[in-house]
Amino acid sequence: MHGNEPAGIEAVSVVIGHLREHQVPLRGRVVAITGNMRALARKQRYIESDLNRIWLEEVLLRLRTQGPEADAPEENELRELLEVFVHYSKDPSLGTIFIDLHTTSAGGAPFQCMGDTLQNRRIAYKIPIPLILGLEEVIHGSLLEFVGERGHVAIAIEGGQHDDPVTAEHHEAAVWQALVAAEMIAQEDVPNYDRHRSRLKGASRGVPHVVEVRHRHGLVQGDGFKMRAGFCNFHPVRKGELLATDNKGEIRSPMDCLLLLPCYQGQGNDGFFLGLEVKPFWLKLSSFLRGQRAGRFLLLLPGVRRGDASRNRLIVDRRIARLWPVEIFHLFGYRRCETSPGHLTFIRRREFPDRKGSLAGRFFGLLLVFLMATLAWACSSAIESSDSRAPVILIVLDALHAGHLSHLGYELDTTPNIDALAGDGVTFENAFAPASYTLASIPSILTGRHPGTHGLARPGSELPAAETTLAELLGAAGYRTFGAIGNLQGSSMHALDQGFGVYEELFRSEGDERNRNTHIPSSDEFLPVVQSWSRDVSDGPPFYYLHILEPHTPYAPPDEYRERYIDPNYNGRYKDGVTVKLILEKADRKGKFARAYHRGPIQSLYDANIAWADHNIGELLEYLRESGLYDRSLIILTSDHGESFWQHGRWGHSTQVYDEMLRVPLVIKLPKGAGPEGLRVASLTSSMDIVPTIVELLELAPPPMPMDGVSLVSAIFDSDEFEALNGDRRLIARTNHEIPVLAIRGSRHKTILTRPRNDGDSVKVESYAIPTDPNEVNDLGETAAAAADVELLLEWAKNSRRSAPTESRELTEDERELLDALGYGGDGDE
Repeated sequence: MHGNEPAGIEAVSVVIGHLREHQVPLRGRVVAITGNMRALARKQRYIESDLNRIWLEEVLLRLRTQGPEADAPEENELRELLEVFVHYSKDPSLGTIFIDLHTTSAGGAPFQCMGDTLQNRRIAYKIPIPLILGLEEVIHGSLLEFVGERGHVAIAIEGGQHDDPVTAEHHEAAVWQALVAAEMIAQEDVPNYDRHRSRLKGASRGVPHVVEVRHRHGLVQGDGFKMRAGFCNFHPVRKGELLATDNKGEIRSPMDCLLLLPCYQGQGNDGFFLGLEVKPFWLKLSSFLRGQRAGRFLLLLPGVRRGDASRNRLIVDRRIARLWPVEIFHLFGYRRCETSPGHLTFIRRREFPDRKGSLAGRFFGLLLVFLMATLAWACSSAIESSDSRAPVILIVLDALHAGHLSHLGYELDTTPNIDALAGDGVTFENAFAPASYTLASIPSILTGRHPGTHGLARPGSELPAAETTLAELLGAAGYRTFGAIGNLQGSSMHALDQGFGVYEELFRSEGDERNRNTHIPSSDEFLPVVQSWSRDVSDGPPFYYLHILEPHTPYAPPDEYRERYIDPNYNGRYKDGVTVKLILEKADRKGKFARAYHRGPIQSLYDANIAWADHNIGELLEYLRESGLYDRSLIILTSDHGESFWQHGRWGHSTQVYDEMLRVPLVIKLPKGAGPEGLRVASLTSSMDIVPTIVELLELAPPPMPMDGVSLVSAIFDSDEFEALNGDRRLIARTNHEIPVLAIRGSRHKTILTRPRNDGDSVKVESYAIPTDPNEVNDLGETAAAAADVELLLEWAKNSRRSAPTESRELTEDERELLDALGYGGDGDE
C-alpha cells in the first residue's frame, strides 16, 4: 500500500512462485494484490495522498458518485483495488483472510497489527512475532480497518525496516506461517518451515508478545516534526524523555512505555506511537468472555445503553464513567472509545464466536462484570502482587557444573545451602551457558544476549556501550545497583561495570616482579561486602550482583573441606589443593595430560571448593533472612559455565562445547508467596533467560535491542504454555577460540561443528542423540539432522557480530599476573 515498501512484493512473489512451480495442494485460493504502483515506481511513499489512509466511507461514497476522470492518483488505485476486494470477499463466512504487508522507516523487531477480534486472534497467535493492539483505535482510513469492519480476518505485518534485506525474508516467513495457520496448506509443503519459524522467533526475541497502543503523536503538514535519531520499534522510553521536536518545541514521552513506529521519513501523518505490554492472563480472560458473548451484560451497568440496534456500540454517561474503566470494555471487545460532551461511545468489531456460550460461561461473565466494576481493573504481575519493588540478588558461581549439585542428582553432599534455596524456589534442570568460558558468558548473563550478538568474546574487547545491562535496566527503574567481582574476566576491564553505582573488584595483584602479591578472592569475602552495602539507606530497592570465583581454580578450600572430600591415601602433587603456586608453575597445563592417578583427587578438590562456596552462600542467605531481605527478594543463582574432568579428554573449560562445560545450575526464588516453591522445570533453558525473566517479573522497560534469551515466567506459572512456545528451542554455544567450535543443542539432538583453524585442518561434525546418549559418547557423525544444523551454524556464524576488538590494548603486569594465577595463560585463553 506504500510505494517505498517493496519488500512485501518481493516476498509474495517468492511464495506465489513456489506454489505454482511445485503445484502445492491448496484448500482455497491465494491472491496477491499490489497497490500504489506509481509511487512504487518512484520509490516514494505516495504521490498525493496516503493510499492507506483514504479507505473512508466519505471517500468511497464520492468514488461511487463521480467518474474516474476526477480521481486523484491514489483514489484511482483505490477504485481498482476496491473492485478486486469486493470480488474476492463477498461473504465473510467463507473465511477470507487479508494479510497486509508493510515495512517501517525505523529498525527493530518485526510485528503484526490487527483489529482485536477472536477470528483475528486465531490466526495472529500462530504467527510467532509480537502483536500490536489498539492501532485501529488511533488510525482511521486504513485498509486493515476497512476489511476488518466487514467481518474478515485482517492482519498487517510490519516486516522490518524499508531497506533492510532481511525484511523480505520476514515477510515471506510470515506469509507461510499465515497459510499454515489458516489450514490452506500443510506444514510439510512449506520450504524450510522450521527455519522460517525460527527466523521470526529469533528476530523478535526479547520483545513482549502483545503490546497495546496507548498514545499516538499525529503530524500536521508544516509542523517541522523531527524524530530524534537512534530509536527503533519497541525501544523503551521513560516518562519525560525527549523523543522529537517540532515548531512548538520539544516533544517528550508522557509515560514509561515502548516506542513504536518512530517516523524517519518525509511523508505520512504518524509521528510515533507509545504502547504498554499486555499480560497473557488478560488476553485469555478476554477471549473467554467474548467467546461466551458475555458483553451483553455490560448493558446492566448503570449509565450504559445501546448506541444502535446491535450490541456493537455502547454509550456511557460520563458522569459515572469513572466507575467503569476503559479497560473493562476492552475485555469484552469494545476497543475504540470516542468522546463527546457528556458521553463516551465504545465500539467493537463484529465477532463470529464458535458457540453461543454455555450457561456456566454466561453466569461467569455476569459475575465478572460486577466484580470488576467493584475492583476497578487491577492488572499486576506476580511480583507486583507481593512487592513491586522487590530487591534483586544475582549470584554467579564461576565454573559450577550443574552435575555436581546435590539436588540435581550428584552422589556427594556438596550443596546443602543451594539445595535449600532451590527448595524455596524453582530449579531449571537443563540450563546451559552460551559459551564455555567466562569472558563471553558473563555479558550474556547481564544482557540476555548471545556472544555472537553482544560481541564480547575475545581478549582485549569490551562490552559495547550500546549494549544494555541488567544493572542499567534496574537503575532506570530506580534500583540502587551494586556489584562485587571475583574474576578479572568479569571485570570493568571489559566494561562489564556498565550501569553499576558500586562495582567492587575483590581480586588484586600488587608489587613488582620480584615481590608480586596476587590475591585471588575467596567466597567468604562477599558477605562483608553485602553487609557494607546494606548500610546504604538511599531511596530505591537494591540490586546485588555477586560474581564469586569458586569453584573455579585454584581449588584451594580450607583444610576442613579439602580433607572431607579428598582420598586420605592420595599423596600426589595436588594433595594440598590446586593452588595458585601450582597454576603459576603451569602445572600440567591445567591437567590436560594429568595421569589417571591425579584425576580423582583433582575432581574431589573441585567438589571441596563447591562445598566451601556453598557454605558461604549459606552464610549470605542467613544474613538476608536476619535482615528481612530474603523473603522479599528475587534471588537468582547460576554459573557462567561448567567444568570438565576428562569426559572428553580435557580438564577445565573454555575449549569444548560438550555438556560438562556448558550445563549450569539455574535457581530462581521469587518473593515469599509470589510463586511456587520446590518446583523443578525440565525444559531447555539458558543463562541468557535471566534478564528477560527479571524484565517480565518486575515489568521493567525492556532494552532497546532484542534479547536472545526468553522469559521463564510462563515456565514458572504455566509450563504447558512455555513448552508450546519454546518446545522446539535450539541453543547455540561457542568455545573461546578465534575460530570457535560451535554447537547447537536441542532437547533431543546436539550437533558440534569444528571448523579449520590451521592449514590442512578439515571440518569436523559430531552429532549426539541426547535422550539415549546424555554423556555424548556415541558420535552419530554427519546425519541428515546434523547437516541441517551445520547449515544453520554456518549461517549464524556469518551473521554474528564480529567479536574481535576494534581496539585492543596491552595487559598490565597486574592483569597478566591475575590471569596467570587463574590459569588463563596471560591472554584469556585456557
